[in-house]
Amino acid sequence: MIGWTNRCFRVSWATCGLVLCAGCEIPKSGLALLSDQKEARVDARKRWDDMRGSARLQVAERHFVAGRYDETEKELDIIHAAAPNHAEPYRLAARLWLEKGELARARDAVTRAAALSDEPEIDFLAGIVAERYDDPALALQRYETASTNAPRVVDYLLARIEMLLTLGREIEALALAEAGIRDFDANVGLQTLAAQIHRALGLRSPTIERAREAVRLSDDEPSAVAELASSLVWAGRNVEAIELLRPIVPPAVVPKDSLEHSPQDRDQAEELPPADILLYLGRAYLQDKQPVEAMQVFRRLATERPTHTLAWSFYARAAVMAGELQSAAEALEIARVENPSAEVYLLSAFAACRLEDFEGTNEFARRVLEYDDRIIDAYCLLGQSAEAMGEVDQAYKAYADALAIDPQSELVRSLLHALAEYRRYYPIGPATDNEDSPRRPVGHTVSSGILEAP
Repeated sequence: MIGWTNRCFRVSWATCGLVLCAGCEIPKSGLALLSDQKEARVDARKRWDDMRGSARLQVAERHFVAGRYDETEKELDIIHAAAPNHAEPYRLAARLWLEKGELARARDAVTRAAALSDEPEIDFLAGIVAERYDDPALALQRYETASTNAPRVVDYLLARIEMLLTLGREIEALALAEAGIRDFDANVGLQTLAAQIHRALGLRSPTIERAREAVRLSDDEPSAVAELASSLVWAGRNVEAIELLRPIVPPAVVPKDSLEHSPQDRDQAEELPPADILLYLGRAYLQDKQPVEAMQVFRRLATERPTHTLAWSFYARAAVMAGELQSAAEALEIARVENPSAEVYLLSAFAACRLEDFEGTNEFARRVLEYDDRIIDAYCLLGQSAEAMGEVDQAYKAYADALAIDPQSELVRSLLHALAEYRRYYPIGPATDNEDSPRRPVGHTVSSGILEAP
């Protein structure tokens, strides 16, 4: 009996143990199930939030592309609040702040994006920020990283090449550009950039070859044509530039009721040619010694593009070459208001001297020296105007100042010699155009460099 009872006791404890253990296992399985369900709900919520965030990001992108920057910022604020650990919104934010010129905020957005992702675009944006902060070395480093990690994105390569040019590393830039042309053989930007590098190195034939290829690849896109025209003018191949540009320049804008032009001409005149096309056409005429044609082109440029800062100064240059001195003076009066510069005042002094306005010559020459006190022609005009007004000592001083800057200047030496000879024959009084005078007429000496188109 005792044995039986003990066995029953042992069995009862064993049974209780099984029950207790079984009882422990049941709630454990229930907790696991609840935990799995909770994780599933969290994952579902995260996926839903990601989907919503992605949709919002697309909306923000559309706002950005359309130029609705305030709406873009509002969408980004919502996205950042809901998903602060995603790089994509910060990339868009960096683009937004760069577009708005808010560099500090752009840099902060790039830093946050870089901490969350190593996408090449982030390095590219970091390069833009560094460039805007005038740190070309850091910008180059970032562009190099972007282009190395994404070698098929041509924009990253273009940025890298441009930064090498900025740093004066033309040979490296050219090597990269030529390699890029082999990889992206139909890319207009690389052809244009290669042309600019060849030009910086003074290589005329390769410059024009690459510029022509850019025109061909772009189907005569105006900016590519303007680059080719610029290269031709730079190389002194002005006739080619004229032949390139003249056929593509539509007739000047005329009133609708004008009887001097056909209806077809009037329709074509509705589309203004790009300013650069007119500028290079005028410069080609100017350098080809066709000042009257250049005057027509530059006057049209000034009329059709009133905000173009160089139009009137180039028109004045052409007018002086054509002997239209009064027209030049009137154009320069406008240029001095709209685009005052050492070049404009130097041309003003030259035109005034030709018009025998020696007080104006003196005033304009002094204004030139306020911009740059090492311009030899300004001292020469200052001296000539002083001679014409009988201020011989002032003339001597002006020429001596010029000679101190350039002791080898034949122009200054000839002026000093002529002044000395003049003093021998005419010790008192202003200069004269008398044929017996040993001096040439004032204002006819200083012309070599002033009228050359830059």
